[in-house]
Amino acid sequence: MSLPRATKEGAKLHVAFMLATRGIPQLYYGEEILMTGGHDPDNRKDFPGGWREDSINKFSKAGRTADEQEMFDEVKTWIELRKKFDALKSGKTIDLRYDENTYIFARQSEKTTIIVGLNRANKNDFIKFDAKILGFAGKNIVCRPDGGSSTSPISNHGGVDGTIGLALPPQTAIAYECFEVSK
Repeated sequence: MSLPRATKEGAKLHVAFMLATRGIPQLYYGEEILMTGGHDPDNRKDFPGGWREDSINKFSKAGRTADEQEMFDEVKTWIELRKKFDALKSGKTIDLRYDENTYIFARQSEKTTIIVGLNRANKNDFIKFDAKILGFAGKNIVCRPDGGSSTSPISNHGGVDGTIGLALPPQTAIAYECFEVSK
């Protein structure tokens, strides 16, 4: 949040990317509440709260602003997704599409396929691709949204023709759990 033109939406995309890509995620304290900082030695001030003399306690919901709580909830959602799906912890990565505004990739394990879409543009996007790329041999594929701040207004996606089509809301990161269903 200390970079020029930083936004809450950009911070959410950053956290989703960190928690959905390969490796061990490293989040710097305060990212979960949009804390700012500068160059060394002013990287971060002390986290507000936890001591009697602190007038504000960001450790509790009551001490956070609406924006801080929104960011806190987004970080928590992506941490929970990483815990829930083995593909996000240790699965292989398959790049599906990337350009200046979007990055869509799959994380796949023996049990699970998760597609993560990051869209930093101010408009909706849509991706459609052949499901065989992900090893799906059948025609009926369901992709159920399961994370990110834009999950609730989006219905299930997928395809019945051997393709997968997914909606990418503006300025958001979203995760889809995809699987084949038999007719």
